[in-house]
Amino acid sequence: MQNKAEATNTPRRGLAVWPSAPDVVPIPRDEVHVFLVNLDGSGSLPRHKSLLSSDEIDRANRYVRARDRDWFIARRGFLRGLVAGYTGIKPASIELKYSKNGRPHLSEKQNELALTFSLSSCEGLALYAFTCNRPVGIDLECIRPVTDLLEIARRQLSLREYEDISKLPENLQQEAFYTCWVCKEAYIKARGIIPLKEFDVSAEPGQAPTLLADRTCPSEARQWSFSLLDLGVHWRAVVVTQSRNLSLRCWRINKV
Repeated sequence: MQNKAEATNTPRRGLAVWPSAPDVVPIPRDEVHVFLVNLDGSGSLPRHKSLLSSDEIDRANRYVRARDRDWFIARRGFLRGLVAGYTGIKPASIELKYSKNGRPHLSEKQNELALTFSLSSCEGLALYAFTCNRPVGIDLECIRPVTDLLEIARRQLSLREYEDISKLPENLQQEAFYTCWVCKEAYIKARGIIPLKEFDVSAEPGQAPTLLADRTCPSEARQWSFSLLDLGVHWRAVVVTQSRNLSLRCWRINKV
């Protein structure tokens, strides 16, 4: 999400500490795995770049700013490394396909595990979510003050979400707005492209978010779970899965 407030430094101080990821991580069918990566501390960019396909290199080269190009290369290099860890396929040999909305997924012939994944990045941090046999979506936002928050909420969110946020005390509205936003983005990644105003999520501070309604498919509300990820007060992140009985495990890849 683009917002009008600018900051000169990414707020890494106070970032929650996750345990380091083990070298090998099997993925049982009843688990969701989330990895946190600092793209600025990603190691050798040439090594990451050597893993990418020609179309990924072309995409990287289209970035105007060198920092954005480097982040993309690192982001895809880590993705390939993580997929390789689950599948045993060499990172450079992994075949990524793309959905209609541009989300990468593993080619069917390489996916005996029925592995699904989602990724999100913001200001040099990246999150990756993996599970099996079900859709998954993840989203990450850096929280920055927004001067016209309720007007943005009115334009972008559903009527119910806007009304719920506007009724909160002013000091809680920002937290609720960002929680609502990451939940909606993650749900769309998992579910597929649907209009933002066609579904409602709860985002009351101190409460676990839930899907309240999906007017494109009313039965969906009973099938999804939303798990907020602890990244500290300056960040909002959530992982969404099509199941209510999964265990969530979180690790970091490098120092953040």
